[in-house]
Amino acid sequence: QCAVLASVLHMRGEAVVPQPLTDTATGCVLAFNGEVFGGSLGIAPEDSDTEGLLRALSTSSDPLPVLEAIEGPFAIVFWQPHSSTLWVARDKLGRRSLVTRYSIHEGVPQLAVASVSAAACPPGAQ
Repeated sequence: QCAVLASVLHMRGEAVVPQPLTDTATGCVLAFNGEVFGGSLGIAPEDSDTEGLLRALSTSSDPLPVLEAIEGPFAIVFWQPHSSTLWVARDKLGRRSLVTRYSIHEGVPQLAVASVSAAACPPGAQ
């Protein structure tokens, strides 16, 4: 079982796109924190980065080349149900944080992943 929770922190495109976003045809789920600056993914500046990225990831048999093609800062969680694979990634320079925590609760393994900017933390929080 995989549960992905996210919230929209910034908007690009003509309408707010809910997070996480699910491709109903494939069952793929994407939570995306970042910006796509052009590149080979074919996402127009007026389009939603999340929708364009989910479209590219959902139609690819191997998400790795798609992730490598992202130009811009990002952190993502991508669930690929046909391979039962959870992809967790961030840009090469680490401009978006990506924090993970693995634990076992009542015998059930749990993985928590968060992408938070230091500016989003309240004063005094660490």
